Amino acid sequence: MKSLVASFLFVFLYGSGFVATQYGLPFVDPVSFLVLRFAITASILGIVCLIVKPKLNVTRSDLIHTFIAGMLILGLFSLGVFLAIDYGLSASTTALIISFQPLLASVIAQIFFKAKVSAAQWVGLIIGLLGVLLIVFWGLKAPNIIGLFMAGLGLLGVACGSVYQKQYCANMHLVFGGFLQSCAACLLCLLIWPLYGTHFVIWTPEFIFSLLWMAVAVSIGGVTLLYVLIRQLSISKVSTLFYLIPIAALILSLIFLEGHIYKVQAIGIVLVSLSIFLVAHFDQRTTISSAKMIK
Repeated sequence: MKSLVASFLFVFLYGSGFVATQYGLPFVDPVSFLVLRFAITASILGIVCLIVKPKLNVTRSDLIHTFIAGMLILGLFSLGVFLAIDYGLSASTTALIISFQPLLASVIAQIFFKAKVSAAQWVGLIIGLLGVLLIVFWGLKAPNIIGLFMAGLGLLGVACGSVYQKQYCANMHLVFGGFLQSCAACLLCLLIWPLYGTHFVIWTPEFIFSLLWMAVAVSIGGVTLLYVLIRQLSISKVSTLFYLIPIAALILSLIFLEGHIYKVQAIGIVLVSLSIFLVAHFDQRTTISSAKMIK
């Protein structure tokens, strides 16, 4: 039950992140937005660490792995998404591209870490991808190549980062690890900052709301939930939740931004639901079978 609630909140917060990004970008360049966002997140988590004073038993290797995971799952992912939207892709279109994460993460996990993904789960992953395509396809406009490339970088970051986090940072302290990874993401954005063209910030209420939502709700709330789910569930099961993010982004876009929904997208939602059932059901069967073999 706790995993179900955490999964729902994660999908909502990550889906809202795409909409909040599109909402705030007219008032700031994307790289400056990310530098401010991760600086605020790191500051908050750093203060929490000073107050809580967590007992840490980490090696230099643990710190390096946590730093690398942060650069991938926060830094590269966020840069790809923000730049894709800045170059003209809509929030729902960018979320669609990111939703390829389940397939890519499963392939990476199998190739590099020999993770087991059953045939039924592969079928579920592919059905979910088809459902996502149906959900967003009818609302797509012709995107530019640069926007697609940037979204692809974001996809690569979150897919590699999720697998890396599962493999090397499963026991990471959530507050200290979140602080370190926010610093890693901020550093990556600072390195990219001189390479980006024009920098500007217009401190409007819309931008401030968008910045605080991304820094607190998404970077702390959403990312913490993702790490909890990665720790508790298999990578294929966690990855499948990314199929729901375009649905959340689409619904929130309809509420807060201009958008349209089509009847065929209802079919897509059904397919995504079937996908999640297949992956979760067979993941549970595999876990039960493994437990019986151990006994």
